[in-house]
Amino acid sequence: MLASFAEQEKLVTDLRAQLTHLKSRSAQVEGQLSEYRTANRDYDAQNTDLKRELAHINRINMELAKQAVPLRIHTVFMDGMSKGGKTTLMERLTNPTATPKDLDSIQSTMAQYRTSPVPLCWGDENGLRVLHAVDFVDIAGGSPEQIGNMIDRHHKENKGRAVALMIWDVCAGVAKNADYVSEARLRATYERDVAREVVSSIVVFFNKVDKLPNVPAQGPEADPAMLELRQHVDLLLQKSFNPRRDSWYVFGSARSGAGVHECLGAIVSGLELDHLFTGSTEVYGSADR
Repeated sequence: MLASFAEQEKLVTDLRAQLTHLKSRSAQVEGQLSEYRTANRDYDAQNTDLKRELAHINRINMELAKQAVPLRIHTVFMDGMSKGGKTTLMERLTNPTATPKDLDSIQSTMAQYRTSPVPLCWGDENGLRVLHAVDFVDIAGGSPEQIGNMIDRHHKENKGRAVALMIWDVCAGVAKNADYVSEARLRATYERDVAREVVSSIVVFFNKVDKLPNVPAQGPEADPAMLELRQHVDLLLQKSFNPRRDSWYVFGSARSGAGVHECLGAIVSGLELDHLFTGSTEVYGSADR
């Protein structure tokens, strides 16, 4: 009986020792987690500061470029439904090295946003060497009046040419996209006198094709639904514009990068700069027109 009691007492002592060890280890782990959290916050803060510094450097570079050579800034007005991928595509077009993880951290915004000018190519105007650049404006689903004011401002600033880049979310269905890309809205926005003069071309980027079944969106084996969608949008543009604007259609994914080079090639063509690229815009791929 005494032996049994001694064994139980030893067992209790061992359990208490193990519990003490676990509590100590738990405290160590909590301490390490706290250090990691602090380090992550510091890293995020440093990363944000570096991005701001880089943006500041880019602005300085562009200001120096303006002083050094004539700068012709063209504009891409990005239109389409909220959460359709405009912000992601803008980041992808201006930051080609961005990874899907980087893009996943981007939050859509309802505020209108304009990027710093991105250099495209050199050209000649009246015997002078000119640097062509493009800035992207996320109009964030603005009303036709708001967009019209932006186009008017672009015109008054005597900037270069402009292209409307319409992002169509292929996963959202026609009805939701039609709230932003409809005949009535297109006419009210882009058929005004100034808009007709400024925005001469339309690029339609059918986004998020990476989320569809593994069937090509274009080409000889294209998904019939995607062909029908393109025909629908093409007819929509025909009805909306008189005379018809030049238009390009690109299927891709802003997140994965598929079709983004083709989209940039279409933008270059829409801005009538493709002749300045050796071998035409095949540098960026061939946009489906």
